Amino acid sequence: MTNRGHIQAERVALRLAVGTRRSPSTRLHAGPRVRIRQTAEIVSQAHQLPMLMGERLDGPVRGAADGLPWGT
Repeated sequence: MTNRGHIQAERVALRLAVGTRRSPSTRLHAGPRVRIRQTAEIVSQAHQLPMLMGERLDGPVRGAADGLPWGT
């Protein structure tokens, strides 16, 4: 994950902290893709939540281009 990705994940964690004060979460579900896992790890650590992996949370597969960076 890039530095920008880390910053974005940390911002998501902060937003979730504000949005879940009334109804706190007890766990975090994430898909198996690397970037999803990396983002979920940052959020789960920030909220001290166990992270559960779900193979069915993978999402669409884009073939050979899946996981490659977007061109500029």
